[in-house]
Amino acid sequence: MQRDRAAGSALIAGSLAGLVTMAFHPTGHALTSDFARVAAINRTVHGLAIAATIATFLGLMRLSRQFENGKALSDAALVSYGFGAVAVMFAAIASGFIATDLKAIVLEAGGNAQAAYESAFDFGWALNQACTKVFVLTASIGIALWSVAMLRDPAFGRGIGITGILVGSAATIATLSGLQMDIHGFGAIVLGHGIWMIWTGIRLLRG
Repeated sequence: MQRDRAAGSALIAGSLAGLVTMAFHPTGHALTSDFARVAAINRTVHGLAIAATIATFLGLMRLSRQFENGKALSDAALVSYGFGAVAVMFAAIASGFIATDLKAIVLEAGGNAQAAYESAFDFGWALNQACTKVFVLTASIGIALWSVAMLRDPAFGRGIGITGILVGSAATIATLSGLQMDIHGFGAIVLGHGIWMIWTGIRLLRG
């Protein structure tokens, strides 16, 4: 395995940005009760989430180039994670920007505007949940596949590979079992993914 500072830095930065996003992610109730302040936070953290997704994917793309053995596994992992990255960006757009703009319209209109837009909020929530679940499943499968490839390459060490398989499998099982993709449920997934990403990033930095 060759040292790749760009890949390592991108994985670490992207993972930390994702964790910051979940730490400061506001609730829908907070957005309604203090819109002027929370709207800016909501847009900022979801913008950060999109940037984190892009940075992470860059790091993973460069990670995939590290494998001479297990090339087919790393290619499949990159494709799986890539589709998930697109899905989670749709979730961030829906929750961070569309929902915030709709809430601004409702608050400005007053009266019965909330009832008139209720179906739009319901659709946005359903879209967010569906896209987030797609991301968790495809990203977790990708992490597991990279981890299997790592086990076949002694340069990575067995610890990262075993951890990735456990994290990917646990997240997949939890999602298929009905885990709610709220701040707590999705936050746990982001933390698990982040541990593997940061560990991998450090390994790439050290070579």
